[in-house]
Amino acid sequence: MTPPRLLRGIDGQGALSLTEHGAIHGPMPETSTELIDVVERAGLRGRGGASFPTAIKLRAVAAGRGRRSVLVNAAEGEPMSAKDRTLLRLAPHLVLDGALAAAEIVGAARVVVAMPETSAEALVAVRDAVSERGARNIAVEPVPVAYLAGEESALIRHLEGGPLKPTVVPPRPAQRGLRGRPTLVQNPETLAHLALVARHGADWFRQVGTPPIPAPPSSPSQVR
Repeated sequence: MTPPRLLRGIDGQGALSLTEHGAIHGPMPETSTELIDVVERAGLRGRGGASFPTAIKLRAVAAGRGRRSVLVNAAEGEPMSAKDRTLLRLAPHLVLDGALAAAEIVGAARVVVAMPETSAEALVAVRDAVSERGARNIAVEPVPVAYLAGEESALIRHLEGGPLKPTVVPPRPAQRGLRGRPTLVQNPETLAHLALVARHGADWFRQVGTPPIPAPPSSPSQVR
């Protein structure tokens, strides 16, 4: 049986404190743009549904002009979805590790965590985790529980005071997102994995998962 990764050390009784988190996962290494190459080799993809390569998003936002932002999209509006709020309720520091590492990579000064307003335990856990860190560059924004809340352009529009409806794209958020800034939008699970990739590397990350699909035969003679 594969040992747990994201929920390592979790006993189900409550969120890990910063001290407990550090004892289980160890310190975060210094972050640089080289981490994008490590993320690419790891093959990390978005865990929000689209499975878009995380390294491509990181590079796109890093290449943007002006001030940049990181948006942790924990809105999770799909019925019966609760993996991200569960992760934030039990392991908020792992998600924040990934969000802050991503912010360093892309040159963002601000991180916004958008999460369902009805998830009281998760909201408390994340706010407590931000307070433990003394992180002034992290804002927690409760958002309505609605199917479209998880769509990135709709979420950004709502956070800017508009209706919870998608906008016409392009430009994508990586070019023009929150407050008109290049914005990295990732869900909590993706960022938690990024934090572990930063600690353990690409080869470690690839030890778990499904094997690559073999390429189809290039000629009829190879079919047996």
